[in-house]
Amino acid sequence: MKNEVSKVQASKSYGNATLHINEYSRLQGSKDIRSASLIDAAQKTGMTLKYVSADLNNDTINLEPGLLHYMKGSLELSTKRADGSTGIGGFFANKVKSKLSGESSNNTVISGTGTVILEPTFGHLLAIDMNNDRFIADKGIYSCSIGEVNVDVAMQKNISSALFGGEGLFQTQVIGSGIAIFNSPVHLDELVRVDLENDTLRVDGSFAILRSASLEFTAEKSAKGFYKTLKSGEGLLQTFRGTGSVWLAPTESFYNELRSTGKQQDLSKNKGSSGDGDGL
Repeated sequence: MKNEVSKVQASKSYGNATLHINEYSRLQGSKDIRSASLIDAAQKTGMTLKYVSADLNNDTINLEPGLLHYMKGSLELSTKRADGSTGIGGFFANKVKSKLSGESSNNTVISGTGTVILEPTFGHLLAIDMNNDRFIADKGIYSCSIGEVNVDVAMQKNISSALFGGEGLFQTQVIGSGIAIFNSPVHLDELVRVDLENDTLRVDGSFAILRSASLEFTAEKSAKGFYKTLKSGEGLLQTFRGTGSVWLAPTESFYNELRSTGKQQDLSKNKGSSGDGDGL
């Protein structure tokens, strides 16, 4: 299927499937004057509408429920347990994980030969090649994948990360080989990948959106004072040790602050993620 308005910005293949990230260079607007005004504002800031498409040749794409927009060809739609498990035991285990974590226990599966189009978004799409990899992702950022990729729920491995890590008790675990697409909260130019080789990364805030599961993740006290840490959890740093990669979204907190305050506050005065300290 061809769309003259949108263009392919990136493509990745695995097996007999290819994922494309497509982008509308400019939206022409609908009949609603209110939406046209919002579209105009978005386009003036460089925001573009994007969508994922998949070309399948007797292959499969897995996606989060609700993301399918339309499809064409000899294709079958079904569901599978997110972690790839089978049997009645796996069914109940998935239901328990889903209840505890808030994540869906099933993925949508589309198999066959044809083209699949996913729902468009103004968000930012990160495509990652997986080669027998295991990643821990923030809840809700996994979008879709091709290849032998399973999605499961991961529990934090220690008390400090569970209670004070800022990510909650559960996150999403993406495992296998293929191509996986994640939703980034910031533009990819603002996303920072930090590669560790028997090293340590400390982050003051909850803006590490994706990491290698091989890394040890803890929440550790900074130099801001033991009393404050004990009282409120502030002054703790997300700490990653070992060998692997961490994807950071450093500008995410600024955008969150901008959304919550609008123009009512001078955002040039950065208070820091823990709420104290002087900006430069």
